[in-house]
Amino acid sequence: VRFPQPVVKKFVDKLHEDGQHYITILDCGIPNTTGYRPWDDGLEQNVFIRNSTNGSAFIGQVWPGFTAWPDFFNPNSTGYWQDQIADFLKLVPVDGLWIDMNE
Repeated sequence: VRFPQPVVKKFVDKLHEDGQHYITILDCGIPNTTGYRPWDDGLEQNVFIRNSTNGSAFIGQVWPGFTAWPDFFNPNSTGYWQDQIADFLKLVPVDGLWIDMNE
């Protein structure tokens, strides 16, 4: 389910008014959808795990569909995640992120 960003922000603001915190789960798998900024940025910055046979981004299939994963040994990955998370926090002021599968 996808909720409109203003609805989520209002919900989080209410939690904060009541002294509560909001922590979201972050899945590091990035759907390989052209026009989806995390995918496009990851390709541009060459952060995804690479296929050993042809050097393209390795694509697997999990719950969002066909997906790539950042290579956390790649020095570009830190800046990539910082940018993605900073942009998300501008939309929804969460209090913490729970990294799914603890990558």
